[in-house]
Amino acid sequence: MAGNDFQDLQAIIGAIPGDRFRFLSAERRRAYAAILWLLLQHRRAHRIEVYYDDLMVESLDVVPGVEPGDYDADTFRADIAQLEDWGNLAPRRLEPRRIETLADRHLRKFLCRLDDETAAILDFLEGRSRLDAAALSGHGSHFLRDAADRLNEALRLASMLRKKVATPPDSGEEAAEDADSADFAMDGIDREGPEDADRAVADHEFREKCLRVAYLCAEADRKVDDAARELSAFDAALVAFAVSPFRLEALAGVVERLERYVEDYIAEATERARKLHRTAKKLLGRGFTQTLRTTRDTVDRHLREDPFAAPSAGSWPDPLSVCERLVPFFAPGGQYDLLLERVHAAARDVVKRLHAHIAGVRARNIRIETLRDRSREMARIGEEEVAAANRWVNALFASAHLVTDLRTGTPDDRAPLPRPTRRYRVVRGGRAGAYLSSKAGKPGQVRALHRGRLHELGRFVEERILRGEAAAPLSAADLEGIGDARTLMSAVKAHHLRAGRDRWYLSYRIPRDKNPRNGERARFAFEEGEFDAPDLLFRRDDGGKS
Repeated sequence: MAGNDFQDLQAIIGAIPGDRFRFLSAERRRAYAAILWLLLQHRRAHRIEVYYDDLMVESLDVVPGVEPGDYDADTFRADIAQLEDWGNLAPRRLEPRRIETLADRHLRKFLCRLDDETAAILDFLEGRSRLDAAALSGHGSHFLRDAADRLNEALRLASMLRKKVATPPDSGEEAAEDADSADFAMDGIDREGPEDADRAVADHEFREKCLRVAYLCAEADRKVDDAARELSAFDAALVAFAVSPFRLEALAGVVERLERYVEDYIAEATERARKLHRTAKKLLGRGFTQTLRTTRDTVDRHLREDPFAAPSAGSWPDPLSVCERLVPFFAPGGQYDLLLERVHAAARDVVKRLHAHIAGVRARNIRIETLRDRSREMARIGEEEVAAANRWVNALFASAHLVTDLRTGTPDDRAPLPRPTRRYRVVRGGRAGAYLSSKAGKPGQVRALHRGRLHELGRFVEERILRGEAAAPLSAADLEGIGDARTLMSAVKAHHLRAGRDRWYLSYRIPRDKNPRNGERARFAFEEGEFDAPDLLFRRDDGGKS
């Protein structure tokens, strides 16, 4: 394992909020989850802090529906204290108020706020509970469109930053990993005004653009991840539908999603994937590598200097690493194409499943109609045919009997017991083999025999097909049996196979492209059978070798 990977593992292990997961396994986990869920709803409505009294009123109404037993203000106070102790809630903050009357001295209004990591845990749990709905969502093309827009904007800002970043003359693309590269980037800004105010404004604009590029790359990476997870979930839903027992109520949703996927998603997603691949390759080009490294160093410096940004360090991935992940992902034949191919294969399985179900329904309907026809026929039979119809029905519904005892004995006259099985074992002597004899003859003899066979084929074409003519079709040939048909096939193979090398020794030619009789057939009837072939045109060629 590389050192950087091991450090990342140590950072993940050190960042695991163990205490914040305790509410999931506690005895009163339902009450804790209800309180945190109420705070999450307020947070999504952009109410980050909620008054303690308002939260208590809502909890007294919601918690008894999920947690058995009595629930009062004292129990709520104990639950809030426990959640604060675990870190799921930020410490209660006293709202600053002006004391206008003597009663205000004893009036204290606390504010409750949900912890950021606990909100992420609740979002994850809520997403897990909605996997079935997410499998048939139709946001994949929107995810890719958003990712393409964000990456294009990052490319535009990187082009602007490239003009302000001065690359040191003694460093190449690989030598920009120094710890003080961020300070150097800040020194490389084009400062036209000597005033400190102008410099501060320029530094601020440069830092904001760097943060914007990092944010856009991170958002593009998240959107691509959402699109990949949506495709994987859709593939899992298709596979589950194809292998599970057929359910008619699930058919409508799958067919509708397939229709949207075929009509809307494929073309747009493929085009967006090509654009993302091109944009990411541009950002990895020689002109933008130093810019992205400077952006990364600027973000690291911002996280070190800004105490409010330090908790969100995990949401700022390296822009260069993001582009290095996107290029192979969207490359032709990459992971994205493999995901699409998996979805296509699952869609084909679903279509096969639908065809099989329709065929089964059709066969069942045919059987039902056959039974109805037979029932109507039996309802119209006369009295003299009732006995025969009863025997037919009894034979139809009677159980089958399989006779396995072929002996002729009866209960009174028992058959003799079967003789024991005799197993014959033949011991054959070993056959002594001998080495293969070495081949006799020379290569020249083999070539001479092969040329002799070619000359025999030329004489066959001359005698059976051409018969003195310069050119003749196959339909005018005089074939006398299956043996002549086999020789004819050998003559055609000798002319067309072996890359035409045997044509030097053949006295005929079979033109293929200039044959005006390609659409006609030559048919011959023999005692052994019939022979049918294209009506080829044979021509004499005296230029062959002898």
